Order: sequence, then C-alpha cells, then structure tokens
Amino acid sequence: MGQQISNRQIVEELKAGDRLGCTHLMQVYQHRLFEHLVGTFHILREDAEEIVSDVLLAVVQRISLFSFRNSDEDFARWVFTILRNRARDFLRQQDLHGMKMEVFSEGAEGDDEIFTAAREIADIVIHDFMEGEGDADKLGSRPLQLVVETLQSMETWERVLLRCRALDIPYEEIAPYVDRPAKQLKIYHLRVKNKFIQKLREEFEKHHIPFITENV
Repeated sequence: MGQQISNRQIVEELKAGDRLGCTHLMQVYQHRLFEHLVGTFHILREDAEEIVSDVLLAVVQRISLFSFRNSDEDFARWVFTILRNRARDFLRQQDLHGMKMEVFSEGAEGDDEIFTAAREIADIVIHDFMEGEGDADKLGSRPLQLVVETLQSMETWERVLLRCRALDIPYEEIAPYVDRPAKQLKIYHLRVKNKFIQKLREEFEKHHIPFITENV
C-alpha cells in the first residue's frame, strides 16, 4: 500500500506548480466530491461529474489564496466549501429554468410541480404563522391542499416570486422572470407574501384550522 497523500502535500505541490499536485488532488478528492454531490444534493451523475471537474479546476486556480490556519483538514473544508457553492449555483439555475418555463409556457400547472412549490413555500413563508407546524411535511393532506389551492389562485409571477425567495434566490436573478425591476422586488415580495398569507388565513379559518394572525 502506497504512502497516504496528505492535504499539506497536495497544497505544497500545487503551489509549487508540480503536476503531481493535480494528480494527487484528483486521487484524494474526485470520488469524495462526486459522492457528496450525488448523495447529499441528489444531482444527476453526469452533472455531478462536470461540477467536480469545475471544482477541482477552481481549487488549482485559487490555490495561492489558501493557507492552513488550524489543521490539515482546513484544506478539505475549503475544497468542500467551493463544491457546495458550485452545487447551490447549479441548483439555483435549475430552479430558475423551471421558473422560466412556468412563466412562459402554457399549461405548466402540473400537480407535481405545484405540490413541490407548495411544500417549499410552506416551509419558508408559513413557518412564522402556523402554530408549531412550519414543516410542510407535518401539515397533513388537507392543509397542504389549501396551500396548493391558494397558490393556484394567485398570478403566475406572484407564485414565481414566492418560490424563488423561498429558495433564497437573489432579487436580481428573479427580476427577468417576473418582469419587475429588481430594486422594487423586495417591496413586491412583502406585498405578495402578505397577500398569500391573508388568502391562506381565510381558507384555514373556513376549515377551522389553527393559524397565527399576529405576525402578519
């Protein structure tokens, strides 16, 4: 069995411009990064392979910016931070593509899509307003159905804005898909969220489901 390759060895080789550094980086991290993308982020294998390649290239290009502070594991944490940022960027773009298709395609109101949106929005938007039931998985079928029906009653651009913000997508990236100026989207989002909460509260009250009203 060969000698184990340490993070410090990889960093020293990369900073020295030694080609072995790239080889050792791939040997130690390629499979780990790939498995993290597939297992944790549920990214398709073909996309995961491309992201890993981008991440490893970014590590090589930015190695001069890295320095150890506490332990040998500092490098691993740095590499995985780059990976997670790339993964989030990838998933964000995937979600924005889905938003674009919903805005510009007719009949994009499939049950799976609207229920996915309902769960995402329920997790974020309703958390402060329901009595200890902020997790959409705990809502039960009838309350979640009311969330779906409330979403469907709103305009498409309003649903897109709510869902994108639930996914923490920046206003600047949302603006082209809702045809509203980015500088005003924060105000629009507040108004749309309050409109959604008000409509949902009314539906919950009709069905005698507890709903906190003081926080709106």
